[in-house]
Amino acid sequence: MNEPVDLKINTSYCVPQCTDIISHIAGYIEESSNSEDFVLAVIDLKEYSGFDDFLAKAISSKRRNEYRKAISSGLYVRSLSVQERNDRRDELYAINTSATERQGEMSEEYFQYPPEVTESACRYHYHKTYGVFTPDNVWIGYIYLRFCGEFAATFRILGHAAYFGKGNFMLFLMLKMIEDLYLNQPEIRYLNYHLMYVGKPGLQEWKKNAGFKPVRFIAKS
Repeated sequence: MNEPVDLKINTSYCVPQCTDIISHIAGYIEESSNSEDFVLAVIDLKEYSGFDDFLAKAISSKRRNEYRKAISSGLYVRSLSVQERNDRRDELYAINTSATERQGEMSEEYFQYPPEVTESACRYHYHKTYGVFTPDNVWIGYIYLRFCGEFAATFRILGHAAYFGKGNFMLFLMLKMIEDLYLNQPEIRYLNYHLMYVGKPGLQEWKKNAGFKPVRFIAKS
């Protein structure tokens, strides 16, 4: 299934750094169009009337129960400002290095101390960090999301291994992030989490549990 996607909406807001973001996502989508093996894992947010509809139709009752348990346990999700993310890089590094193996392949970059990030002046091509926290404000997982027009891609997603088995906090993080997209980022139509059929079976199953489906794209000219 080929879907068109607009990466260049509202280019009047663009700054020079937007070029790299657009180029990276455009190349990603082009590969998805041309390669049989490069099938993206995608949620079409416009397929649902809102977050509650998405939760009811795309997420199983078992996973919805896990979501509610995470809320009742006191876990919470919020976005971090660029300054806070830079100030808490020790915690970010601890998350990244809390395990040497994951469900998916880890690049060497995860084991290097995180560099500082900078604020983007463009409202439509930028990065944003979402974090999941314990009730006492311990940062235990994050999604670093790349925004590009009506497309958003998980640039990085990782949880602290010491908290695995203590509730499905990474699914909770993903769902709360999706809720934020519905509420505060209405221009985003497609959410991408890399490739549908890449990673160990557990990771592939996790994508399905979070509502992702296999999709191919063609970029609008």
